[in-house]
Amino acid sequence: MVYNCLAKSRQKLAIHAKRQTVMPKDMQCLCDLWKTIDPTSPIGHESKLAQDTRSPHDKVFFNRMVEQRTAACAKVWDAAKGGVQLDHVTAHFIKGLDLRTGRPDGGSKR
Repeated sequence: MVYNCLAKSRQKLAIHAKRQTVMPKDMQCLCDLWKTIDPTSPIGHESKLAQDTRSPHDKVFFNRMVEQRTAACAKVWDAAKGGVQLDHVTAHFIKGLDLRTGRPDGGSKR
């Protein structure tokens, strides 16, 4: 049953790529997509290319999130000093953040 589903999916990927022949890259693409949909599935093993692509993206995303958290915490401190009420977007963003560290849930490490 699972093999039949995989075979049909591979064929659809080949057709989408304007080919009639199923190639190994179709199966790899299918596994990468499956990993995105269901990370616990044994079908979806991540390729080396997907890992190499995801790793730098995750680092950039994490650094950007740290910058945004730091800016939001600074905005909260400034608002508290000036007696100004926070806008609803910032108030929602800082929910669950420890304002001293800027980390979620009281400073739990990633």
